[in-house]
This record gives sequence, C-alpha cells and structure tokens, in this order.
Amino acid sequence: MKSTSRALLGVFVLAALAACGESPDPGYLLTRQRVVGAIRTVVGEPERTTPRPGETVRVQWQTIAPGVVEPHTWLILACAPSDQAFGVPVCGEAPFEIFSQTTPVDGPPDLEIEVPADYEADQLVLLGSICMGGIVETNLDPTSTIEDLRPCRGDEGTGEIVSGTVTVEQRPELRNLRPRFMSLSLRGEEMTETVDEARQPCVGGTLPVVSLDEEAEITITPVPDQRETYIDPVLEEETVEELQNSLFVTEGTLNRRFTFIDEGTPEPTVEFLAEADDDDPLPDEGRSVKLVVVMRDRRGGEDIISRAFCLVP
Repeated sequence: MKSTSRALLGVFVLAALAACGESPDPGYLLTRQRVVGAIRTVVGEPERTTPRPGETVRVQWQTIAPGVVEPHTWLILACAPSDQAFGVPVCGEAPFEIFSQTTPVDGPPDLEIEVPADYEADQLVLLGSICMGGIVETNLDPTSTIEDLRPCRGDEGTGEIVSGTVTVEQRPELRNLRPRFMSLSLRGEEMTETVDEARQPCVGGTLPVVSLDEEAEITITPVPDQRETYIDPVLEEETVEELQNSLFVTEGTLNRRFTFIDEGTPEPTVEFLAEADDDDPLPDEGRSVKLVVVMRDRRGGEDIISRAFCLVP
C-alpha cells in the first residue's frame, strides 16, 4: 500500500546482503539474483530524469539473475535528507512517502511519484529494501545507519539495501537527460537475442557462438551524440559527461568490470574468455551465456541491456 503523501524519488543500489552470505566471485560474475539500479523517467517527458516540483517521475527498478528472478517484496521510503555532510544518504526525519509490498509479486518495484508542487530542495533521499524470494523486513528505522538495516525477514530470500539521492530540477542547470544504448556487438556483429535462463543447451540455435579459449571482443555502442555538457558542482565549470558501464556475465571472464564512454573512447570494448574447467566441463551441446550491461551518466540517468551468446567446446 502506498501512502497518500507525495515525493520525488530516485536511487542507486548501495549494498547487497544475500541470505547465504557474500560471494567470493568477481564482481562481474552473475551467479545470483541482484538489484542493479533503477530507470527514472519523467512522466510525459521520458527522456528526462530530473522532475520539477509538481511533476511525476516513474522509477522502474532493475533486477537480474542467471535465471528468472524470484518474486519480489519491498519497502521503500522517501524522505528529507539528514544534515550529515558525508557518508551514505539517510533520512533526517520520518518519511513522507512509503511504498510497501509484502505479498510476493513477479517483477521489481515500478513506482510513480509526484513531486510536491511546493518542494524547494534540490534533492530527496530514498531508503529501503528489496527482497527476492522472501518477505521484506518492514521494521525499518529510516534514521538507522546502513550497517543496521536488513532487507529480508528471517533467513529466506536475497535482499538489497538501497539508498541514494535524486536531483529535483529546481534550476535549468540541474536538467539531466537519460543515456541510452544502441547496441552490443560480438566480433563486430550486433547481438539481438537474450535468454531467460543461462547455462542451457544452445548448439544449433540462433545465438552467436564463442568457443572455449577464444578471446571474443564485445563492443558497447551508445546512442550517438548524447553526452551532455553540464556545470560540475565541485569544479564549478562546464564538463562533458563520462558514461560508465557496469558489466555482468554468467560465466567466463571479462578483462574489465567497468568501461567508460568519453571523448577518446566513444565505443568501448571488453574481452570475453572462457577456459576449460575440469570441475564444470562444457557439454557438447554448449551452454547459453547471459551478458548484462548497465549504463550510468552518474547524474541520475541509467539504461540497461541484456544479450546472450552460445559457448561451445
């Protein structure tokens, strides 16, 4: 149930707390379900991520997994920020907007929030939990430190604590447009398909093929000419956006976890390599590999793309 009070929101994922404990795998290896961000769009002007007072913003959380993500529950609070100058954003007072879903449903939170017409601050805080495969913990003190918060009730489920700020467009210079992907390519050929379940037989199908011990180059291509010029609040001078890409893959290795789109690298590349593993041999029918990339302009704009290929002996 959503409370009747209204506020703007926007968030980034801060920390992951899995019921089974933290994984020692590389950060790019997708071995469990997880929250990777939230796509924010102003209702009626979906290219913009910074709502003005009186406008409504839609926030679509993004969760990923090697297979299908388990049903979701959540508790998300919107609040005024505390006065602390450093550290993770937390609430300075009781929340004025509450989104609660305690019965498991398919799909992550997809919220619409109206910014109060008289809202005067440049930012709001969003703090809460998303639990997958369990029931969210609703006994949440919004003034708690992140270390004291737990996302899921009991031992069931995989949870994410989320905390962050979002910019309210009080002045023209705070305006931000959402970055977008154009394509992911493998060895120069655009990938067009994804899969619900990784590690499924795929030889003879329509997925592009990569062989064991083959270094395959993946190219990330954004929509052209979308990096914005803005006033950097620290440098107080005009700066052109640098877009950051976070990569996730269900097996194999990547030569980097992050790439950046800037003046010198308009289409960054990543090398994928999978080597034979005696403990996990690759069958003759191959295995599907899921690749997910999240793009951020680090000013509130995000996009996500998922593609797949077939790994063969």
